Amino acid sequence: MPPRIDSRRYKALRTLIKVVGFVLAGWSGQGRVQRALYRLLGGAPIVLAPRYDKKLVALAALSLDRVLNGADHKRFDKNNFFPLLFRHAHPGTCVIDVGAGMGDEVLDLSQLVGPDGFVLAFEPNPNAFAALGQTVAANDLRNVRAVPQAVGAEKGFLSTQGRIASWTVRKMTDGGEGAIPVTTLDAVYAEHSELFKSKGLSLIKIDTDGFDLDVLRGARRLLADFPAAKVVVEFLPSISYSGLRGREVLDELERMGFLINAIQTAAVPLTSPEAREQFLRLFTDARQMICHDVLLERR
Repeated sequence: MPPRIDSRRYKALRTLIKVVGFVLAGWSGQGRVQRALYRLLGGAPIVLAPRYDKKLVALAALSLDRVLNGADHKRFDKNNFFPLLFRHAHPGTCVIDVGAGMGDEVLDLSQLVGPDGFVLAFEPNPNAFAALGQTVAANDLRNVRAVPQAVGAEKGFLSTQGRIASWTVRKMTDGGEGAIPVTTLDAVYAEHSELFKSKGLSLIKIDTDGFDLDVLRGARRLLADFPAAKVVVEFLPSISYSGLRGREVLDELERMGFLINAIQTAAVPLTSPEAREQFLRLFTDARQMICHDVLLERR
């Protein structure tokens, strides 16, 4: 079991690294020095951090900012969308988390669907997946299955160096050293058809650094059979999603048959060009948003 971040040793280590970061603030090499110091002083590659509710989240030291800021680094800033999960992840149903990371939202989803529900969590990054497994184990999440695969428009393999994002990978025809397997949500549906048919599907969360449209294109049968399921996808206007950016992404989502909702204090329909333009203008103001995502509903 990884060490806990709230132990006396790790409190001292984090304080020291933060002080060093404060001294080096503004220098481009600040992060490298902090990570090197963490390794030099024997920091573990994965640590467990208690959340606001005492549940444990495993944090990979690859993302040292998370280790320094603790398990609630996302919950209390603009990336917090627990209210949305609470509203749409129904007890006793299946939910899918594509790009589950280290398990931040998996913990919430597991609690929301309850012991009769089921969470399928996909995470292709080996470091993040190792942390995800520790999050699941530390909290005894028996209704969660973590899968070390990417999800896309078609089955296959990806090759990557470093971060797994749409702008860092290339497709491969077959597996090999360093290859990352890719599945589709329709293939997942076919494999677990009885599970989905018995429990239903209430929510799909997609956060894949540029693959979100690909994930949706590989889920046509699943979405057709469960039209009431809500979908949360990442939306950052500056990122390329299958070659599309900004307004083009919103237009493509509409062409795919979705009603688009901006995520604010409530889901706000983007039903007109004027509403979309206002959404794009507000995007730079973090106070306007709960998170950098949009909620999709089938028309």
